[in-house]
Amino acid sequence: DLWVNEADRQDVVVEQTKRLLHTVFINKHTPKAPYTIGGILGLPLINLSAPEKTAQGLSFVTGISLLSVAADDLRPYEQDRLKKLKLEELDLNDPYAIIELYKRHIKASKHTSSFGADWVKFIHPVTGRIHSKFHQYGTNSGRITATKPNVLQIPRAKDSRAAFKEIPGRKVISADYSGMELVILAELSQEPVWLKALNNNEDLHSVVATLIYGKPVSKTVNAHLRQYAKSLNFGLAYGLTPTALFRKEPSLGNLDACRSLFNLYWEKLPRLAAFLTKCAEDGIANRYAECAFTGRKDYFIKFDFSNPGEYKHAMNVSKNYKPQAGNVAITKRALIELRKAFKTQNLDAMLVNCVYDEIVVSVSETQAEYVEGLMKQIMIDAGKYYIKTVPVAVEIETLDAWSKP
Repeated sequence: DLWVNEADRQDVVVEQTKRLLHTVFINKHTPKAPYTIGGILGLPLINLSAPEKTAQGLSFVTGISLLSVAADDLRPYEQDRLKKLKLEELDLNDPYAIIELYKRHIKASKHTSSFGADWVKFIHPVTGRIHSKFHQYGTNSGRITATKPNVLQIPRAKDSRAAFKEIPGRKVISADYSGMELVILAELSQEPVWLKALNNNEDLHSVVATLIYGKPVSKTVNAHLRQYAKSLNFGLAYGLTPTALFRKEPSLGNLDACRSLFNLYWEKLPRLAAFLTKCAEDGIANRYAECAFTGRKDYFIKFDFSNPGEYKHAMNVSKNYKPQAGNVAITKRALIELRKAFKTQNLDAMLVNCVYDEIVVSVSETQAEYVEGLMKQIMIDAGKYYIKTVPVAVEIETLDAWSKP
C-alpha cells in the first residue's frame, strides 16, 4: 500500500508540473518561439518527453542557453533556495524556478515510469521477495549496478523505502559510510586543515568557512557561509566552476565574488589544491584516471582531446575518480568480509542490497543486535584498510523496514 500510495502521489506531481510548464510556454509564447500554440485546450505543442525540443523551449522561455536537458547540463542552474519551495510557491517569472519545475517534472515522471504501481510484478510468488540481478562492475569506477529491477535507484522517499518491509521475526539493518568521499580526499591530499577537522570530529564545512572568512561559522552562526564552503568542499572534485557556484549560490552577489572565493579557498587549502591539480594533469598525460587504492584504471578512449569541452570533462573525471573509485574499493571490501563473516559464523543474515556505500542486510530478529555491531566493525575495518590518517565512521540502524514510514 505504501508503494502504491507513493506512486499515486508522483502521478499527481507529474500532472501538476506538466500543467504549470504548459502555462509557462503559453504565457511566454511569441512568433519567434521554437514551439507553437494550438491543439486541444490551447496547450503548447511541445513534447516534454522530447529532450531536444524541450531544451530549445526551455532556453527560449528562461533566456538560459541550455546545451540539453541532461542532468549534468541542468545542474549548474540548480539553486538550493528553490528546492525547499512547494510547487505553488515557485515564481514562474524566475528562469531558475522554471528549471526547477522541469526537474521536478522529470523526477516524478521517472518515478512513475520506473517505480509505478505495476512494479509489484517483480515480487517473487514463492519467496515474497524481489530478486534483482546485480552487476559487479556496472560503472567505470567499478560500482555495483542492478537490473530486473534496478533496486539501487529506489527513491529515497520514505513511503517508497518503507514499502520494503521484513517479515515478522526478521529485521533490516541499514549501514552507510559517513562522508566517505571527503574522508578519501583528506587521506589522499593530506590537506592539514581537513585532517585536523576530521580527526577532531569537527564540522568540516564550518571549519573551512571560518578559515576562509575569518569569522566564527557553524550550523547556527553565519550558516550561509557554511553553505558556501560546503558547496566548494563537495564540488571542486567534480568540476565546480565560479560560474556554476554563482548559479548554485546566487546570494554570493556576483561572479567576481565567486572567483575571489575560489582563489581564497585554494590559497587557504594549498595541499588540496595541489592534489586535485595533479590528478587532472596526470589524467590528461596518461589518458586514464586511476584508483589510488586498487590501481583500477578508467581509460579515456572515448574522449576527443581536441574538443575543449571533452578535454575539460576528462580533467574533471581525473579528479573525481579518486574519491569515487576509492569509495567503491572500500565498500566492496566490506561486502566481501561481511559475507565471509555471516557464513563462517553461521549467522542467519544475508546481504540484500548495496546502494553506493549503503549496505542493507536482512537478519533474524534474535541476532540483529549482534549483527549490527559486527557490520559496523567490519565496515570500519574495511575503511581503515585503505584510510590510515582519518577516522572512518559508519551510520547504522536496525529497523522493521528499509526506512521508517
